[in-house]
Amino acid sequence: FWSVSVCAHEEREAELTAAIASLEEARLRLDDATLDAPWDAVVTAVNVESGQPVNAQFTVVEIVDPTIIEVDGIVDEIDILFIRPGAKASVTMDALPGQTLSGAVSDIAVEPTTQTPRSSSRSQGANSRSHARGESVTSPSSWTSSL
Repeated sequence: FWSVSVCAHEEREAELTAAIASLEEARLRLDDATLDAPWDAVVTAVNVESGQPVNAQFTVVEIVDPTIIEVDGIVDEIDILFIRPGAKASVTMDALPGQTLSGAVSDIAVEPTTQTPRSSSRSQGANSRSHARGESVTSPSSWTSSL
């Protein structure tokens, strides 16, 4: 009777050890499957389905920083001479009545894409509601998505 109990106890210990090892492996796989955004972000696109194999070059999700907006605007030819990258910019929009977004000119097109030169301005702040700064997150090699 005693030897049967010892054998059963040893079997249970072996099962427990195997279960702990399986749990640790599952935790490691979960850590490997977790993507952390480099900033507070909003997911704008998920490009995989559960079980779909992906590789390191595959864009898994696309994220944006909701505190930064970029405005691509049209500037009159006469005014473009006075605009420089880094210059302060104030932006008002019909969608945000009564609010003025402050920012800076980030880019001026070398050649106009239309007959009127374009200028871009970036604004950062708590009241920014448009999404501009986007980033794609690629997967580590040989991932299978599990969403």
